[in-house]
Amino acid sequence: MINKTIRISLIVIILIFGKSISISQTDTSNIVLTNDAPKIFINCDYCDLDYIRQEISYMNYVRHPGEADINILITTTSTASGGDEYKLVFEGKDSLRNKPDTLKYISKINDSEELIRKGLVHKIKLGLIPFIANKPLAENLLIGYNKTEGATIQPEDKWDNWIFSLSAYGYLSGEKSSNSSSLWGSASIKRITEELKFELSYSYSYNEDNFEINNSTVSSISRSNGLYLEVVQSLGEHFSAGFFGTTNQSSYYNTDFSGKITTGLEYNFYPYSLYTSRQLSFRYQIGYQYYQYFEETIYDKLYENLGTHKISLTYLIKETWGSINTSISYSNYLNDFKKKNLYLYSGISLYLFGGLSFDLWGNFTMVHDQIYLPKGGAAPEEVILRRKALSTNYRYYCYFGLTYAFGSIYNNIVNPRF
Repeated sequence: MINKTIRISLIVIILIFGKSISISQTDTSNIVLTNDAPKIFINCDYCDLDYIRQEISYMNYVRHPGEADINILITTTSTASGGDEYKLVFEGKDSLRNKPDTLKYISKINDSEELIRKGLVHKIKLGLIPFIANKPLAENLLIGYNKTEGATIQPEDKWDNWIFSLSAYGYLSGEKSSNSSSLWGSASIKRITEELKFELSYSYSYNEDNFEINNSTVSSISRSNGLYLEVVQSLGEHFSAGFFGTTNQSSYYNTDFSGKITTGLEYNFYPYSLYTSRQLSFRYQIGYQYYQYFEETIYDKLYENLGTHKISLTYLIKETWGSINTSISYSNYLNDFKKKNLYLYSGISLYLFGGLSFDLWGNFTMVHDQIYLPKGGAAPEEVILRRKALSTNYRYYCYFGLTYAFGSIYNNIVNPRF
């Protein structure tokens, strides 16, 4: 009976896929390729590429930037009002080699995903016009204008760029012998202009795990909350100065209360207007920190006052061939230079050649500043569930991968079935 069922299933599968193969060999009308249309590659990690291909179906899309006539790089950064600014860089090759053009699309904080992707498609269409204006393809383009009353009048902002935000989240999971729950909440006030950035925020989190083991319950709870203040003043296209303040309570870091104030300077070797695609910045911060601990530390402290400083260097570049993002920072307590921390992060994503691409992301930290560790150590359940920080000299994380694809260079078809 089982063998008969298997044979029937195989026959059905062969009939279905045989029909599909037959159709694909004789009917190519669903393959939308335009002979006189340029080939384009869109480098965007968060765009709905299926939607773009559907809405701009008169272009040819390829899977690798090396095959493209036009490369489109899309980057994003947050705006003062809580939305996002999308920067679209168009760069042509060979016969379409024009001076790279840049367009911007700005979304509002309450814009839906549908509204945002429509806005991006509109900007892509506008950016492609100079590249196809002299192509036979342009004869079939329709150009119009949707006139809106008062469209050129700048609306009055009754909030004067002030943004207020409240959020709360919860998570529950469980089974017969265990359950977990988590709560997060935050509130923030911010105002961002070209000259000044102000932000004040508060966050709270609660995590609990319960396990039934040998008719007894093992529970583990962690809590944290903190206040953050940031005031940054623009000092031109390359310089900025900032004042920062934080308070924190964390059972993980044995901190009943900590308060920190710092001031600092930043110099960006590139203009801030290129921030989303090109950055080489140097920062220096110096300040004061106060700690009050839940338990006595390994240094026999229940509280302490410390001076601290931090130096960091960040390099970022995003191009059609990929991206590089690297940063290094060093900090130490001013009363004891042996209590220091060195952090290195690097992320590389490259389109190499043909269909080959390479990704490498990781960080490494040399840790010599764990002054908060409790003298009593951690219970086994706290170690397993990572409810308390453990002594260490280093931490690391690494991700790497190679992808190779070959075959058709085109990427026009959209098939959402299943």
